Amino acid sequence: LVIGTSGKGIDFSATGDGGTTTSELLDDYEEGTYTPTSGASLTVTYAKYTKIGRLVYLNADITVGSTAGNSAFAMSLPFNGVDSYYSGLVQYNNVPEPHLAANVSTTHLYFRKLDTSFGMLTYTQVSGHRFIFSIVYTSAT
Repeated sequence: LVIGTSGKGIDFSATGDGGTTTSELLDDYEEGTYTPTSGASLTVTYAKYTKIGRLVYLNADITVGSTAGNSAFAMSLPFNGVDSYYSGLVQYNNVPEPHLAANVSTTHLYFRKLDTSFGMLTYTQVSGHRFIFSIVYTSAT
């Protein structure tokens, strides 16, 4: 099946599921790699995504270069997010915080502590450390 016209896709509206959805058209599927950017240098072992409709699955393995600063560490996303309510787990990190979440804003990914503060890690805190993580979020487009 090849869809050669922009704005077209696979139409699931004939499924008769009784929903009140605004669209049952799957009009976007994409797999790829991207090069995340940050205020610090990044060594990227891999950064891969799969985008199905507006849902983005992101898997990455990065190491943050030597850096300093008290502002929150931020890393670019392959697609802008809708809002700040998405997070995923960091499967591996070698920072003193053993439990971290990856949190998406509309334009960036942040690492947060999984404690009562849910505080963002700063550039100083992530300096020289490796992070392997997965996250699922809704893209703006």
